[in-house]
Amino acid sequence: IQSTSLRACNYKFSQFPLRPDANIFFRSQNISMQFTQLIKEVIPRTPLLVSTVVNHITKGPPAPSWDLKFHLLVAFVKDHIAKGKVTIERIQEVNNREVPLPDFVTSTPVTIPNIYRNKAGDLLEPLLAPHDSTLGWDWRRDLERETTPQLTGEWLDIDTEKEQAHREKKTHGGKTVMNVGNKEGKRDNVILYVHGGAYYLCSIMTHRHITWRLSKYGKARTFAFNYRLAPQHPFPAALEDALAAYLYLLDPPADAGFQPVNPKRIVVAGDSAGGGLTMATLLAIRDAGLPAPAGAVLLSPWVDLTQSFPSVISNSATDYLPDDLPSPVPDFDQLPKKQLEAETEIALVANTADAEAVQFKRLQLYAPNEALRIPYVSPVFDPKGLTGLPPLLLQAGTGERLRDEAFYTAYKASLGYPSAPAAAPSGLPATNVTFEIYIDMPHVFQMFTFIPQTSTAFHRIGEFVQRIIASPPETVAFTIFEVDGKGNATESASRVKQSEWEEWEKKLALSLKEKMDETEKQRMLMKKGQKNKL
Repeated sequence: IQSTSLRACNYKFSQFPLRPDANIFFRSQNISMQFTQLIKEVIPRTPLLVSTVVNHITKGPPAPSWDLKFHLLVAFVKDHIAKGKVTIERIQEVNNREVPLPDFVTSTPVTIPNIYRNKAGDLLEPLLAPHDSTLGWDWRRDLERETTPQLTGEWLDIDTEKEQAHREKKTHGGKTVMNVGNKEGKRDNVILYVHGGAYYLCSIMTHRHITWRLSKYGKARTFAFNYRLAPQHPFPAALEDALAAYLYLLDPPADAGFQPVNPKRIVVAGDSAGGGLTMATLLAIRDAGLPAPAGAVLLSPWVDLTQSFPSVISNSATDYLPDDLPSPVPDFDQLPKKQLEAETEIALVANTADAEAVQFKRLQLYAPNEALRIPYVSPVFDPKGLTGLPPLLLQAGTGERLRDEAFYTAYKASLGYPSAPAAAPSGLPATNVTFEIYIDMPHVFQMFTFIPQTSTAFHRIGEFVQRIIASPPETVAFTIFEVDGKGNATESASRVKQSEWEEWEKKLALSLKEKMDETEKQRMLMKKGQKNKL
């Protein structure tokens, strides 16, 4: 596959089956899946269920705190992903189906005028100019395409009286339910939510079970939006839309139905790819000189699309994400092309900038190989070390494959890593970071709403949102909490070792080909070790 320029191959996206993200499977179907559909999914997997039960009893669970129910659930999701054959177009269509909300949550649909995308593009253009040769398409012309969707979203608001009645109805048997209602009615604080889905899946619908809970526990209005998805709209389309949504909140049109939102009353939040896009948006806000939001919440953020960290391989047994994270991708002939001279220049510069990066197939739908180190694609490569950002709350599980990059982000941004300088070389202040480590949890565990860790996570997100807006921190701090299998949070004094930090930095410095070679070597060693155990 040619990833340095746009070659014509007359393909259709529907010709390329790929494995769906587990997040979309559970976020949509745990609410709307009918019994007959459930039977169709479970019966073919009877051998898997039996073997999982046997292994759980005889060998124990993959992670110490997993009970049989959770072990079965993760195994089921992982198998569904591995055997799924759904086209890009089909899964994107399914993503937009209506997902019901509780009766105490109201949705107000929104269409953001394209002028905000244009404003965002004007701000991004100088930031991306040094990287233009690696992008491979004329992203500023994307808005001219008839197939480019409008930037849509929704406001989610909590009806506090109905929510109070709902909680009172659920309270029985002497069980106490925490009062999180806002009896004052209108909420002035805003959570800007960026959904996950590997940049080519999901929508505001698939994430409603997260967004309405953020409104509830954060005592805020939540504004979620549908950014453009790859492969039809690769980087930087999603970033342009995220920045446009932020600008829309700061300076809405006269008929928007709300007053301009003070940025100090906005918290940006996102999960997985949405967490990575949240970080990229914060970098763009910082680098463009825009007023920063009050803070950000990152749930299992995907901030390294080069897949450099060891946990991508070592945590495969304790996560549902597929073993072969790189997705099969097509050429991108449907994108706006630059002039022939510009295409030639792109190919030449790409080959000289990172010649090895173009010697094998494209790894990510979101961006070509030679663009994966752009900090607005993979924020871990931020030359300013993720400093100068608003306060962050970062939640990640020790069992997930993106564990190491979450750790790296928390330590790097806060200057909390071993041998960190007293002041950042960028001249910017260290970022205030609260890092919550959920023991044994897989990727975006918050989608499993029945476990105690999820309840703890949402309560702590709500507390963070309210605190960071009401009382912005005056000093920089780096705080780590560990949350056990019962949802109990304890502040931790443990820190990453010097040797581990140096290993992470070493892996980030490798070329893309070196990383892929090492990843394959690790994968083969793990398979060999698994065979020896049998």
